[in-house]
Amino acid sequence: PSRGRYRVYIIDEVHMLTQEAFNALLKTLEEPPAHVKFIFATTESHKVLPTIMSRCQRFDFSRIPPLKIRDLLMAIAEKEGIDLSDEAALVMARYADGSLRDGIVVLDQMVSFSGKKVTAEGVYELLGMAGRAKVQETVQAIIDCDTAAAAIALDSLISGGKDPSFIANALLGHFRDLMIMKTAGKPTGDMALSEEEIRKLASQAETISLEEILYVIQNISNCIGLMRATSFTRAPLEIAVVRLCMRKQAFSLTEALEKLDNVPLSRQPQGSFMDPSKTETPRPPAAGPGSRETLKQVMDAPESAVQDDSDQEETQVGYSDPSKAHWNAVLTYVKNRQVSVFTFLNEGRPVVFGKEKVIIGFAREHALSRDMLESSDNRAVVEEAVGTVIGASPRVEFSILDFLGAASKDRQKDVFKKTGERKEMNPHIENVMDVFGGQVVRDMGEGA
Repeated sequence: PSRGRYRVYIIDEVHMLTQEAFNALLKTLEEPPAHVKFIFATTESHKVLPTIMSRCQRFDFSRIPPLKIRDLLMAIAEKEGIDLSDEAALVMARYADGSLRDGIVVLDQMVSFSGKKVTAEGVYELLGMAGRAKVQETVQAIIDCDTAAAAIALDSLISGGKDPSFIANALLGHFRDLMIMKTAGKPTGDMALSEEEIRKLASQAETISLEEILYVIQNISNCIGLMRATSFTRAPLEIAVVRLCMRKQAFSLTEALEKLDNVPLSRQPQGSFMDPSKTETPRPPAAGPGSRETLKQVMDAPESAVQDDSDQEETQVGYSDPSKAHWNAVLTYVKNRQVSVFTFLNEGRPVVFGKEKVIIGFAREHALSRDMLESSDNRAVVEEAVGTVIGASPRVEFSILDFLGAASKDRQKDVFKKTGERKEMNPHIENVMDVFGGQVVRDMGEGA
C-alpha cells in the first residue's frame, strides 16, 4: 500500500451470489481496506441488489462491431508477419460475434492450421461454415424461384461436408441482411460486409419484396426448429428450400383480398378448384377403359351416374365439389380399370383437385379404404386415372379428415332441415369457396 500498489479482487457473475453472500459482501464494501479494489462482473446486472449497486461505479460493455474486430485482427496479423486476407478477416469477425478474444483464437488456430498465409477458404474449412459463394448460389436460386438450381446448390454444400444446420443458419443470416437492406437501405453496424457484398445485397433486395423476405425468414426459422428434433437434418432443410422456391404459388394476403373483392355477385361456372380464373378441360385418354366417349358422358352426366344412391343426400348437404366432373371422370376410369380400387376410392371425397396436388379425404370410419389405396398397385391405378383426366401428374394424397365423419354430416343435415330443407347455400358463399378452395364444415344458415 505504501508503494501505491493495490490488491484487486475480480468476482465474476456476481448475480449468482446467495443472499447471505451478498450481506457479507455488503459489509466489506461499506468498510473496504484502503489497499483493496473490487471489480464485479455480471451479465445480469438487474439481479444485483440495489444496496450493492449504489456503492459501485457501473461500466456497461457492449459487443465490438465486426468491422472493428476485422481491423484489429489485420493489425495483429501485420505485427506478427501473417499474410491475412481482408475476406478471411471478415469471416473471422463474423464468427467472433462481437468478441475480440474469439476472433484472436480463430486467427491463432489458422496459423497453426495453414501457416503464415490465411485465406477465407481455409477459415471456412476450419470452422465448418458454409462458403459464402455457395450460400449466395442457394439464395439466388430461392429468389429466382428456381427449384432445380436450389436443390443442386444445396446438394453441393452438403456433399462438400457442410452441416445442414450451419447452412440453414447461413441462409437465415443472409435473408436477415436482405431484410435490413430492404427496410433501412444500408447495412447496420453488426453486418461485416465488403463493398462488393453490399452492392450485391442491395441488388438482390430490389428483386424480392419485403413480404417474401419475411416469409422466407419465418420458414427457415421453423426449419431450424425441426432440425433440432431429428437426426436426419438434411430432409427438413431440403423441404423448406423447395417450399420457398414455390412460394409464388401460395396466396398472399393482398392477393387474397383482391380475389375476394372480385367475387361476382351472381354465381358463375368455375373450371379449376385451385384457380377459378382458369377453366381447365379434362383431357380424356386416347383409348382403354376410360375412352373419350365414356369420359365425355361422365363429364356431362350428373354425379349419380357414378355414385351410389346413398351418396345423393350427402352431396346435397355440403360436400359438393366445384370439380365434380373431373372427380366423376376419375371414378369412372378407375371403375373400368379395376373394380376393387373403385370400391375403396368411392368412399373418399376430393378436397383439393389441382394440377400440382390432389388430396382425397376419407372419414375415420373409412380408414380401411384409405389404407388399401396406399398400396403401390392401387395407388398407381388412381394416379393413372387422375393424370389421364386432368392431363398432368399431380401428387396424390389420401388423408383422414374429421369433417368428413358421420357426426359432422348429421349436424349438417340437421342444419339444412332447420333452414327449410334448402339444397343450395348462399351463392356469395359458394363464390368465396371457389376462390379459396373451401369446404363446408358447418353452415348455421341465415339468422344463426
